Amino acid sequence: MISHNTYQKCNAAPKGVALLFSYSTKFVLLLSILFMMSCENDMNEVRELTNPSVLPELEMDGMVMEYTENGKVNVKVEATLAEIYSGKKEYYNFPKGVVLSLYGEVKENGEIETSIMKADSAIYFKGEYLEAYGNVELTGYDGVLLQTSFLNWDEKNRWVSTTEKVYIYENGMKKTSDGLEAKDDFSYYKFVNLTGTISLDAKKTE
Repeated sequence: MISHNTYQKCNAAPKGVALLFSYSTKFVLLLSILFMMSCENDMNEVRELTNPSVLPELEMDGMVMEYTENGKVNVKVEATLAEIYSGKKEYYNFPKGVVLSLYGEVKENGEIETSIMKADSAIYFKGEYLEAYGNVELTGYDGVLLQTSFLNWDEKNRWVSTTEKVYIYENGMKKTSDGLEAKDDFSYYKFVNLTGTISLDAKKTE
């Protein structure tokens, strides 16, 4: 805690001296007022920077969250560092990277269809959506790799989208797109202004 004590010392003076220095006193008083205003501004800035509402309520190293449905894990979130903020809406900040694993159907050979998203950082509003930033990679269970600078994951609708440039890698070929809308299991996806040619199932591009 910062303690700020203010002291004021007063000495009596002859009337003549007070008159001689009346203008000086006014000047000193003005400087004092300006100084107090400056101190108040500095304190306001300190209070703003140390406001509990803008500081994380909890920090967790090596956080792992799993979400299940009917006893089956369908989403897993892994983060090197998680900062949890409370307020009108609780949210998680992942400043050191995040890995999002999205589990789909079980295939005939017993393997689970899995899509994985990685990013340098992300903000996650639990139960609603996640925004991923920087070197975002999304790998579908069918092997298609997407790279972009920003991606939004709608948790409620299991939907991903971006209006940023997207690079698509498939079967040794590279394509580019000006945006993407897709189900997070890649059972449907749509590219915007796709350059080059790509062979996709009709249901994925309609």
